[in-house]
Amino acid sequence: MKPAPFAYVRPLSIAEAVAALGEHGSAGRIIAGGQSLGAMLNMRLVAPKVLVDINRIAGANSIEKDRTGIRVGATVRQSDALRHTDLNATPLIKEALPHVGHFQTRNRGTICGSIAHADPSAELPLALLVSDGAVELRSKRGTRIVAADDFLVSTLTTARREDEMVVATLWPSAPARSGCAFDEFAIRGGDYAIVAAAAQVSLDAPGNITSIRVGLAGVGERPILIDTSQLIGDKPSDGVAEEIMDRARRSIEPISDMQASAEYRTHLAGIFARRVFDAAIRRAQEGASRV
Repeated sequence: MKPAPFAYVRPLSIAEAVAALGEHGSAGRIIAGGQSLGAMLNMRLVAPKVLVDINRIAGANSIEKDRTGIRVGATVRQSDALRHTDLNATPLIKEALPHVGHFQTRNRGTICGSIAHADPSAELPLALLVSDGAVELRSKRGTRIVAADDFLVSTLTTARREDEMVVATLWPSAPARSGCAFDEFAIRGGDYAIVAAAAQVSLDAPGNITSIRVGLAGVGERPILIDTSQLIGDKPSDGVAEEIMDRARRSIEPISDMQASAEYRTHLAGIFARRVFDAAIRRAQEGASRV
């Protein structure tokens, strides 16, 4: 199949882009990398009247670092981000990126595009959620910052309004004595994850847990965080890891589909939640030994 007819706009600034979105509303659609949108257009799952191509916007492909973290612009390619040394300050995004699609698709796909697409099995929305990150949205009315947990609503559904553009994603810097990890299970490398898991933990000087965020994707309509609040103050142990595994399985109600049964996804969720927690703890302890 081929896309339905559409008009094409190529703005040279964010102001021009949001003006186009404001004019066309739900009939307009942003395109940057187009790795998901292109297929949806060809299958006529979406049929926008206007495509707004943001690839020529000056400065939209920048990665900026300050004392709070990293700001990744709207057209930053996934492959460029993977090579960018500033992202070492927010390591979970670098942990997730090698799992995203294939080398070829990462050369076109963007960080912001993947998060705006909000596929429930996608790696980058999960990484942003576990990082406690946020999305920067712009419209003619102004700018607003929306936490990842509020931005990711459901399958292919976000808190972005029709006249808003995702201009950046915001990734907080990891504190000292922190570690993170990302892993997933897929039928083949580059396929959609059946289950993906990510963890970020911080320890105090004696080695007790001061912060812990563990999340899962591929198990529902959006990535989720496991409730780990009762583990704050505990010292990492096999018992804590077992608790993470149990909480992961009790936190989800996955569906069965052609790739995996609900029971298998539940089984994998516990295994991968524990796996990323254990890896994050090891890295936090290794980092603490160098402080």
